[in-house]
Amino acid sequence: MSFTTLNFLFFFAIVFWGYYLIPKRWQWIWLLVASFVFYAFSAWWALFYLAGTIALTYGGARWIDALEGKRKEAIKNCPKEEKSAVKKKFERKKRGVLAGVLVLLVGLLAFVKYTNFFLDIGFKLMGGEGESPALSLLVPIGLSFYLFQNIGYLIDVYRGQYEAEKNPFRFALAISYFPHLLQGPLDDYKAVSTALYASREFDDSLAVSGAKRAAWGFFKKLVIANQAASICNPIISAGGGYDGLSVITCMVLYAIELYADFSGYMDIAIGCSRMLGVPIAENFRSPYFSGSIAEFWRRWHITLGTWFKNYLFYPILRSKWCSSIRKGLKKHKYIANTLPNVIALCIVWVLIGLWHGANISYVLYGIYHGGFIVLETVFAPLYDKFHKKFPKVQKNVFFRMFRVVRTFALVTVGYYLFAPAAISLTKSLILSTFEWEWSEFVSFGYYNFRELLVVLFSTAVLVFVDAYGCREDRLPLSAWVAKQKAPVRYLLYIALIFSILLLMVYGGEAMFAYFKF
Repeated sequence: MSFTTLNFLFFFAIVFWGYYLIPKRWQWIWLLVASFVFYAFSAWWALFYLAGTIALTYGGARWIDALEGKRKEAIKNCPKEEKSAVKKKFERKKRGVLAGVLVLLVGLLAFVKYTNFFLDIGFKLMGGEGESPALSLLVPIGLSFYLFQNIGYLIDVYRGQYEAEKNPFRFALAISYFPHLLQGPLDDYKAVSTALYASREFDDSLAVSGAKRAAWGFFKKLVIANQAASICNPIISAGGGYDGLSVITCMVLYAIELYADFSGYMDIAIGCSRMLGVPIAENFRSPYFSGSIAEFWRRWHITLGTWFKNYLFYPILRSKWCSSIRKGLKKHKYIANTLPNVIALCIVWVLIGLWHGANISYVLYGIYHGGFIVLETVFAPLYDKFHKKFPKVQKNVFFRMFRVVRTFALVTVGYYLFAPAAISLTKSLILSTFEWEWSEFVSFGYYNFRELLVVLFSTAVLVFVDAYGCREDRLPLSAWVAKQKAPVRYLLYIALIFSILLLMVYGGEAMFAYFKF
């Protein structure tokens, strides 16, 4: 069920009023039922994936918890000289359970998303011609997002960060909670579960604040993203056949579209959840105002980056073979510290690229961004020396603007790989970029004039809001609006609602971009 449909609005209205009208002890059960109903609207068979992975993770976590309890009991009742052996014995068992469940969870994701990808590679390596063999696999929406939630929870229980949840239905709610189910954010289990199980009284300030946040998300998606998509999609899907200026305009618009689409979804999710009194994590922090690629990824899909850092990057850095590299090169301190980081970054970014989809274009997209971050890591000492020698340069507004424009340009170039998701189309788009025909560009502008005007105006509003939010010394924009006099305040609200209702008719309905991941 997409957030931008009437079905969702009716669904959420029922959930919202029911949540506050039923007895408080049943509120979390109401949310659990609502979440499964919400997911069933995507496809009834997808419930088997969701319920199966939840049951598997719940059982694995309880098993690990039980082994930890037995370990503590065994240590109490054994001689001091045997304690080390007992600890190792139970640690091996816990690691075995963790590995077994992770293999099943990751194996499921790999099978449904990447089987045809590897079949295609194998077919071509063996000299096959024509279409490669492919399996008809059912891939449910949001699979990777809720599998990552399961994996993070399981690893945290193994690490002893918290005890496993004893109530399977409470655990099911934390994983399946509908605002974050399909596209994230990847919430911290402890934080979101505590909020979900609490009893809630209706809070009009939260309801109003959440509704405003959701409305802003609808504006981003329906007015900006859908309008931009109506311009971009024909060019991206065709690959060639357009002049270079049209292609460049298309790629800039695609950068705007993707951000408005994904952050718009997050605004709706956060807003709806806030109306229910449940805080969920922020996932964007004005990413296109970043001064480097590394900073961009700290601001874009923040919770996914945190997930990869906690459950992949750091474990690789702490692995025995990275430790052996550091020991072997301890005489060369810079290399000993940098090389393991570079290795871990390379692995992580290849996997981030592959996570986006079973396509070589996505892998190259991950390598493209990872390459810049590796370069920043390698040359970090030189950057530090430069900024120490010229401290005023970093604070210079023009230098900051240069870095922001440069980063946005690099990110946009990366979308040549990401947007078409096919190497052949990427090649065509790149070649078309250097074939400038002013008359064709004028025609492109003429036929898309209304959409371009809408996107230009609405993007200016978006840029203002994001730029305003970058200043930590200012009130949040929502708080600033709330302080204005009633005529100004309601004029802004009416303008927002009117633009959504009027312009979404022309933008058309489009699926959220990250549903396919």
